[in-house]
Amino acid sequence: MDRAVVLERSRAQLPLLKVNPGALVEVVVAPVGPAWFTTHWLGRRQVLCAGDEGACLACGSYPPRVVGFVLACAVVAGKRRVFLLEVSPSSWSRFEMGLCWESVADGQWVRANLTRPRLRAPLRIEVVCGGTSPLDGYEPSERTLVNAVAVLYGLPLMTCTESLQDWESGVQPMLEELVSRALAKVEA
Repeated sequence: MDRAVVLERSRAQLPLLKVNPGALVEVVVAPVGPAWFTTHWLGRRQVLCAGDEGACLACGSYPPRVVGFVLACAVVAGKRRVFLLEVSPSSWSRFEMGLCWESVADGQWVRANLTRPRLRAPLRIEVVCGGTSPLDGYEPSERTLVNAVAVLYGLPLMTCTESLQDWESGVQPMLEELVSRALAKVEA
């Protein structure tokens, strides 16, 4: 792989923010996203859906699940950094309702508390108030978010000139291959 590509992928890579049951995590949610994707659980691994039933071999046997990803800044081990946060449609909907109640302006960073009452319970995102970027000069774009998800799932990065639709159609053949490999491992 080209050195420039490796460097760009390492810049795009963000850790997933895990919220343990009973824990409270204070975050600042970025004003971009969520980026919604359809996934399948194959064995113990989540893979992105390769499209409709005709293109995706997993659609016939494994139920699809919609997940969203947002960027969130949190302090972990005394250091402030950006994370990729996975959200369900219902969790995000409750968060959006909280934005209305707290009168947070559109396009603003949002201070929030994350909790998970028990293992496998949905994430709760409680709006605290609107805010500003917690990292000086850091203003992420949709491309920042999509590239973090691309690195997570081993897909090519979205280029500066691509729209989200162009990127999705460009990675379609690779998604089909990844799903077929994951199915082969599960069925072996």
